[in-house]
Amino acid sequence: MRLLHFEKLQPICPTCKKNGQISSLAVTTFEESQGDVISGLLTCTGFNCGRSYPIMFGCPILVPDLEAWLSTNLHLILQTEISDPNIENFISETVSPDLVFSVMRQQQSSYCADHYREEFSKNIVDQQTNNSFSTIRHCLNTALECMPANGSACIDIGCAVGGTTFDIATKRQALTIGIDLNWPLLGIARKALNEGVISYPHRIIGNRYERRTARVSYPSNDLCDFWVADANCLPFKQKSFGLAIGLNIIDCLAAPEEFLAALLETVIEGGGVSIACSFDWASHATPQKNWLYGEVKLDEIINTLIVNTIDEKRSFIMKSPPKDVEWRLHLHERSEINYLTRLYMMEVSVQKA
Repeated sequence: MRLLHFEKLQPICPTCKKNGQISSLAVTTFEESQGDVISGLLTCTGFNCGRSYPIMFGCPILVPDLEAWLSTNLHLILQTEISDPNIENFISETVSPDLVFSVMRQQQSSYCADHYREEFSKNIVDQQTNNSFSTIRHCLNTALECMPANGSACIDIGCAVGGTTFDIATKRQALTIGIDLNWPLLGIARKALNEGVISYPHRIIGNRYERRTARVSYPSNDLCDFWVADANCLPFKQKSFGLAIGLNIIDCLAAPEEFLAALLETVIEGGGVSIACSFDWASHATPQKNWLYGEVKLDEIINTLIVNTIDEKRSFIMKSPPKDVEWRLHLHERSEINYLTRLYMMEVSVQKA
């Protein structure tokens, strides 16, 4: 965790926030390197709380139900990356494709193949599509062209393996946080940040993978950091960001409308908000009663949503008409998922009460 990001953004206790309170966090450092906290604790200063959140391998874990998250993810955090690709491939062909190990690798392959397509296209040609550009980063660039300019901090919600986060920091030249709950995906982003290396298992066919590795250098690397945090309970105060990006995340959340309301509170007046939605709902993430069937309903929610505070009303203003853009996910060398994701580009409008 970069101390610059902690001091600038002043994150708050997610447990207290979930209970309707705002409590700051104090950092205790166990291991530090050049302004980065490698291991430590973030402890709530709130009365009758005092909960602590670990900083592990440089990444703070700021989720309200820490016990549940650690119980699900601790083995992934402690799992050492297998350095020999031959052994890695042997294991993947031996164990069941339904194990967490295999599911995790499929996710890493799908997201890295798109986020970092351009970084790898110089050496590896996609024989199926011969596409050399990242669709998710193209979607981001389309959004950023319409976003209002300001020098405030940015947040990339559901950043996955981090390609979009690096682009936001570079194009906005502002402090940028990428957040996600998925440790195996976020770990790839942190390795790119800390070591300048992207390394991931690329799925060829069936349960056969090959290890792909590339050296990278991003001009605004020092502006980025990656944290584990929950989009449903962002550990930040109101008006913390000048830009919030959430690409293809809203149909992975339990309460999409509540998430949009939280964005209105988290972004400053005149700040930019962009989301994209592929409407690929799944019951394990979003209860069916909260599914939005197509763009008409989501358009309506965005256009009518108002968040009232003591002294103001907050709402979205469309900066550009919503548009459908391509989003492509690699399954294996003979198959890809091709979405048309709905991209929204908005500004936060504030009316004084």
